[in-house]
Amino acid sequence: MSGTASLFFSPTGTTRKIVRAFAEGYGGPRTENDISLPVTREKPLKNGGADDLFVFAGPVYGGRSFKLLTKTIGKLDGGGRPAVCIAVYGGRHYDMALADLYEAAADAGFRVIACGAFIGEHSFSSAIQTGRPDKEDLALAMDFGRQVRERAEAAKAAGKDLPAMAPEDVPKREVDLAAIGMHRERLGRLSPNRPLAAENCIRCGTCAAVCPLGLIDRDDPEKIEEKCIKCGACVKACPVGAMRFPQEDFKEVAKNCEETFGKEERSPQIWFA
Repeated sequence: MSGTASLFFSPTGTTRKIVRAFAEGYGGPRTENDISLPVTREKPLKNGGADDLFVFAGPVYGGRSFKLLTKTIGKLDGGGRPAVCIAVYGGRHYDMALADLYEAAADAGFRVIACGAFIGEHSFSSAIQTGRPDKEDLALAMDFGRQVRERAEAAKAAGKDLPAMAPEDVPKREVDLAAIGMHRERLGRLSPNRPLAAENCIRCGTCAAVCPLGLIDRDDPEKIEEKCIKCGACVKACPVGAMRFPQEDFKEVAKNCEETFGKEERSPQIWFA
């Protein structure tokens, strides 16, 4: 029985949970390409079995998919293999993120047969979509995998390929600049433009170990390069709550997120060709 081959970016682990739940629902052997850390990106990409379903997944940043993920998808040779695209967002909207993943997959020669938008706790505030993905989200991800498996087996029994989604079938909307314009402006002028370690830092190295871009010095967490993508991995992983964004501009952005969309309950959505 064929299985899944996944390629995902998941700094805080939310996307990883969704991908693994989907793969469990789909069944069969699993091949993972987790490109969340510099050390994992040094490894050769694994293509899985010839009949495996590919899963491309990542978080939504400002309404788009992370370019590192879409560029990595472009290094694969799809060869007409089926694929599923999954975007994980923190409560506002996925905007163009699924379209970004679809375009990268299609350009690499994959046939995208389904898409999904799932929910993760927001990287700026644990008060937004707290604890997501939760048990219900993961159950829905598993069911999504089962549905894809059932459709694949039905198509195989009929001697056909699963239909591929056309570009116009992919759910999307233009990035809501009216909603996030203030966010971009304020986050762009953070000084310093990175997180800061508080006095209670115990120098355990956890923040350095989880930084997806390898920006944090393992011996001195106060030394951080200013190329931060605000993914929140170091903040959420710190065992003593020492890593944070204390800048007033960041606090205003987090507050705006909480007030404008933080109280809305979001549910996963899936689409087929």
